[in-house]
Amino acid sequence: MTEKEIQDLGFTKFNETEFDGFVPEPFATPEELGELNMDDSLVPNDYYYYALELTHGLDLISNSSDEVNDKNEWYVEFFDTYPPIRIADIEEVKVLINVITKNKTTQLTDVDTDLLVSKVLEDDDLNENI
Repeated sequence: MTEKEIQDLGFTKFNETEFDGFVPEPFATPEELGELNMDDSLVPNDYYYYALELTHGLDLISNSSDEVNDKNEWYVEFFDTYPPIRIADIEEVKVLINVITKNKTTQLTDVDTDLLVSKVLEDDDLNENI
């Protein structure tokens, strides 16, 4: 599939920079980034990828721009699965997105609500300890 097809499906583009495999913290100060640039062995590598949240906890993510092959072919896969589930055919991706979107339930049960509330509270407790 092409990058344009991924964009047309509504995927969000994420830009990243790494320095010879080292990815700086998201909130690195200009001074910290300047220190990295002073070391000639650390060469910046800018790349990007696309992601689409299908539902909470279920995301599709593309290969990154620096991983695209000579034919400029892109693919998407489910985020954080092992083994990876990759799809390179645009029609299959469309069907997958349509099936998941069509079958999402919009009504939470009492059990779902309880789990959601406990997850939010758990996340708030984690954030307070940071």
